[in-house]
Amino acid sequence: EGLRVELRDLDVVPASDGRVQLSWGALDLQRDHISQRAGPTVFPRVELAPDHVDVPEVDVVFDDLSLRGRVSVVADGPLDAVLDARVDLPAFTMSTVDPRKYVDGSVSARVVLSGPVDRPVAVMDVATHNIVAWRVSSKDEPVALALGDIVGPVVVEGRTVRIGGVNMAWGGGNVRVEGVADLDHRTLVADLKADDVHLAPILRATGAFRAPWVDFEGDIEAHVAGTLEPLVLAGPFSVAVDDLLVRNGPVEGSDAVMLAVPPGRLAGSLALDDQHIVIDAQDF
Repeated sequence: EGLRVELRDLDVVPASDGRVQLSWGALDLQRDHISQRAGPTVFPRVELAPDHVDVPEVDVVFDDLSLRGRVSVVADGPLDAVLDARVDLPAFTMSTVDPRKYVDGSVSARVVLSGPVDRPVAVMDVATHNIVAWRVSSKDEPVALALGDIVGPVVVEGRTVRIGGVNMAWGGGNVRVEGVADLDHRTLVADLKADDVHLAPILRATGAFRAPWVDFEGDIEAHVAGTLEPLVLAGPFSVAVDDLLVRNGPVEGSDAVMLAVPPGRLAGSLALDDQHIVIDAQDF
């Protein structure tokens, strides 16, 4: 829906075993403000039949997207494909309103496609590389949210995305996320569990403070639900806090200690949008 496809210089040449060599001069894809072009591409030994298509070698390189693998399709039947995909995110995430808002970095995935052609299921093993989410602060200044590399399984079925235990190294510890996103309604329900994370590096990575005066090591659990567009998520959380330290200066320095708190547990609710995070701690 809304996708414009332009294929140029399509050519089919007989090959061995009754198969053909299929090639094109260029393939242009455009949807809204996003456009991608693949230059001259050759598919050797393609089997074209009235009831099925078999492409044993796929190697397509667009401007910011590449696909390599194999695809087999049966008319009114199953789809069988294994593809290695790589996506450079800026071209697909840049805001049409403010070009300072986008996600930098890239995503690689092994994608296994199955199910009926009109209702395919994609099972992906995803790995991200150097992800930085750029937003604009309330002072109209660009702010970077540096995320660790993310690895884990993702399943896409129709307009539903299931995140099945994605792991991310962040804040000196590990963060695990499970959730379900509804792309039609732009909603998300997610559970987050973080082990051995440190507050100070997280504050630096999110752009909240360049030289934080506070740090702790904690285990965090949270359940959030809400919308992705606009970004509004809320839910309960709990944090097991250890080594809470507040200095009269950067925590890595030698300034006087203003507060040192023994291990404890913090619980309450949180709410976040694309500008703020509000934490209501009801118990410690």
